[in-house]
Formats: sequence, structure tokens, C-alpha cells
Amino acid sequence: MSYCRMSEGDVYMYPHIYGYIDCCGCRLSNQTDTIFYTRTDAIKHLELHIANGDIVPYRAIKRLKEEIEEIGDKV
Repeated sequence: MSYCRMSEGDVYMYPHIYGYIDCCGCRLSNQTDTIFYTRTDAIKHLELHIANGDIVPYRAIKRLKEEIEEIGDKV
């Protein structure tokens, strides 16, 4: 299940079946990587989106933080 979708804001981020988190169609792709192997890096990327004026639902960051607590940082 995705962390956030374009229908909820400006970002589509989801856990890929190949073991990483993907920021699909990322508007910041020329500034940063869009594939993350840790949840912390995915959170930092979402915060970068917010800093650039993109709408990111808070629940996406909240879910990533909860996953870190429950199952760890590595994807």
C-alpha cells in the first residue's frame, strides 16, 4: 500500500516489491534520488518535497515513523 498518492497531494511514494521505497514521477528527480533503502531517507525526501511547496499528507511521514519503530529503518 502506498504511503501517499497524487490524488492526496503532489507526491506518489510506495514500497516497491524489489525492496526499496520509490517516489514515483518525482518532481525533484533532478535534485535528488527517488529510490530509498531506508525509511529515514524516505522521510527526509518527503520533508524536501514539503520544503519545496509540495503537498504531502502528514500520515505518510507518520506511517514511515511507525514502521521504523515496529520493524526497523531498512526497507
